[in-house]
Amino acid sequence: GYICQILNYLYNYRILGLESNPIITKQAIKRQKTLFPESESSVKYVCVRITEKSFKDIENNLKLFINSGKKEFCLIGLHSCGDLSVNAMKIFKNMSNAKLMIMMSCCYHKMDIFDDGIMNFPVSDELKGYFDEGNIFRNPRKTLQRPFLRLACQEPSDRWENMSDEEHQRHSLCILGRAVVELFCHQ
Repeated sequence: GYICQILNYLYNYRILGLESNPIITKQAIKRQKTLFPESESSVKYVCVRITEKSFKDIENNLKLFINSGKKEFCLIGLHSCGDLSVNAMKIFKNMSNAKLMIMMSCCYHKMDIFDDGIMNFPVSDELKGYFDEGNIFRNPRKTLQRPFLRLACQEPSDRWENMSDEEHQRHSLCILGRAVVELFCHQ
């Protein structure tokens, strides 16, 4: 809710703030009523889980909020955990009125992981092709799991200090896997 209030205060933008956590949504509304009551007609908070299929829900919320579906808008994610950034890109692609997208991706380890791999990784068709053909690892979708995603966020070394030898071995393989993918991407 902070970025919503700042953009409204500084630039008088109308803001529809979307949040998947009902507790955080309630806190944003409470903070707004206490600190920014004058913004209640121009900043609205809605609790909704963003998936690649939720663009219709977003469009409906926008229509209700701005009384028109024709206004251009920007998608902003200040703390886009897990699958949110990828889902936002898919939504952005489907919404013709969305003209700009700014995402600060984080918490990759919160991405959905299934038996056959990470749902939204890789995003690129080319890298997916290499994975599916087995050109990078024997079974990349099983090799690249949550530790690989944690590395994407560059956890500090003090997190590793208390690992057992077995955990260090497993972690080393994940680091090696990431290094190979990074090398591949740069060549």
